[in-house]
Amino acid sequence: MACVLYKCGDEKEIRGVMCKVGRFPANQVQQRKDEGWVSDPQTLYQIPTEEDADSNGTGKLSNQEIRAAAQVAGIEDWDTARIKRLKKELGYYG
Repeated sequence: MACVLYKCGDEKEIRGVMCKVGRFPANQVQQRKDEGWVSDPQTLYQIPTEEDADSNGTGKLSNQEIRAAAQVAGIEDWDTARIKRLKKELGYYG
């Protein structure tokens, strides 16, 4: 029996998440998970909290920190989008 696993990538969109898709024999699942493959593609891109995104500890997010969080969260055009839109998509209201 084959199992479907997912990894960060841009091959396919599964449930709104761009990822690589792999089919592996059941006896290889643990090995593949150790290599970074996951069973739920929505766990690939976790949205960092505002506290996690504040890399310099100032309590106020810089534009660079917001863009970095947006990249980690898998937001398309994280590098060119307006900061206001990125904050909204990340759920940052502070």
